[in-house]
Amino acid sequence: MELWGPPVGGTVSVHIVCFTITISFGCGRSGSDTGALGWPEFAAMLPEPPDMVTIAPVSGLDRAIDEAGGKRWLVRSRDLRFFTQSAIPASHLRLGDTLIPGPLVDIRPMNLVGLTSEHRLELYRENELLQADGWTPAPRTRNVPASLWGGQSRTTAPSAEVVPDRPVGVDVQAPRPSLAASRGVFPLSEYSEDELPPGLSPLPLRPAANDDFVFAADASCVALIGRADRGDAKNGRDQVYAALTEAGLLTGPNDALTGLADGAGHLYGEAPMTQNAGSRT
Repeated sequence: MELWGPPVGGTVSVHIVCFTITISFGCGRSGSDTGALGWPEFAAMLPEPPDMVTIAPVSGLDRAIDEAGGKRWLVRSRDLRFFTQSAIPASHLRLGDTLIPGPLVDIRPMNLVGLTSEHRLELYRENELLQADGWTPAPRTRNVPASLWGGQSRTTAPSAEVVPDRPVGVDVQAPRPSLAASRGVFPLSEYSEDELPPGLSPLPLRPAANDDFVFAADASCVALIGRADRGDAKNGRDQVYAALTEAGLLTGPNDALTGLADGAGHLYGEAPMTQNAGSRT
């Protein structure tokens, strides 16, 4: 097999015993049958228009929401950084009024050199063009195949030669947020009271005393919790669980409370409050 291009062409030779068959495909050597390509023929070698340019986040993205015609990014402005990248190298990168020049572009299959190709990024806010003040652009470069983007060459043999560090897009850092102007110092007296609007309060001014919910600290509580996974405590809990399950009122697991019992002394630094068993409730 012998290859050349672009435009891509070649021959395949098959040897069978005492004779050889050669089949040609694609364009002739040096493109002699077609000459220099026009833009439509050259564009057919490039990715489809929807895949020609990539816009992707680098940092600051919380999540992306699918919408008609694209995606909406939900971002943190202080960390937002993204990039654009095209399949076509550029001689100039532009963001707002910032212009970053680079090397001119060559297209070998079209026999063109020294072309101007501008990669332009525009920012909009509510459908209005936004000034790019504070947005920091930096060239995004990569190596591109010399068979497409190199200058004129005397050979058409396939090659892995590349044209290094050609601008293909922009890395963009969003402006850092700035603190708003201070409202000054507030006197402490303005924080000492919070006036309620006039109206009928749902709470009585002098509530009656109620001894139904009087709680007191019990030093034995922590020890009792430490025995929650065994003995009468566990047996009683198992009976309640069985009754609730049989009645169809509970379908969850019956936890042995081993972790609670083992860590009772650590979890409860102070004795829990308990209610007097003699209360009317």
